[in-house]
Amino acid sequence: MKRFISGFFASLLLFFVLYSVLSIRPYRVSGDSMNPYLQREQIVVVDRISRHFYPLHRSEVVVYSDITDRSEKYKIKRLIGLPSDTIKISDGKIWVNSQELEERYLTEHVRTCLPGSCIDISPYDYSVPSDAYFVLGDNRENSIDSRWCSDPTLCDRTKVRYVPQNEIIGRVVFSF
Repeated sequence: MKRFISGFFASLLLFFVLYSVLSIRPYRVSGDSMNPYLQREQIVVVDRISRHFYPLHRSEVVVYSDITDRSEKYKIKRLIGLPSDTIKISDGKIWVNSQELEERYLTEHVRTCLPGSCIDISPYDYSVPSDAYFVLGDNRENSIDSRWCSDPTLCDRTKVRYVPQNEIIGRVVFSF
């Protein structure tokens, strides 16, 4: 029995070591789009495997590769819209599938608008493709994210920065 227990714990330790080596990767925050949650030059630790077994959830912070932006290879944003969701930005708030999104992680006076159009209070609607995500930075005034389309009625995969599922690298598990 003692041999079984020691073998079990050795196997468990080996599993965690292999999981850490294969799955856990550090990334450095390069911009201000996630302020105040994440600061420039802060290190985030990303789990690259669990998303294949445990689905990503709204409000999680993820790292993804952005093939549309040559200045930054990787981006860190918050998941707002999941595949096939309907997003509405209206009067500084976000509605997901007709329900107002409660964003406790934002500072008190943050409003969500289209970049440069917080004066315009007309609603903007987005339909997230079935194989993509809608992402936003927490620093809504200084974030290049899924809102960046000059005319939401003309937004499509080439203009809106929906993040395809295959570009998600993983979820942020902690930062330092």
